[in-house]
Amino acid sequence: MWELFDTNPWTLPATAAVVFGCLIPIVAIVTEHVRKTRQAELDNQLKRDLLSQGKTPDEIEIILKASTDRGPWWAHQTN
Repeated sequence: MWELFDTNPWTLPATAAVVFGCLIPIVAIVTEHVRKTRQAELDNQLKRDLLSQGKTPDEIEIILKASTDRGPWWAHQTN
């Protein structure tokens, strides 16, 4: 197998490009899934905490809406 890389020196960078080209989207998808799962866990824990404090469902809805309406980090305007 190493003879292929010896006779064609461009195959090693091409192989690396294909491997990393496939690996990067896979890592991005898995990372996004983990982030969404963790966010759901945190939201559920917050809801449980608010219910144990005696908050009404309407108050919980207002609190959750305020915490999720911020948008992505890159969309924030700096003053």
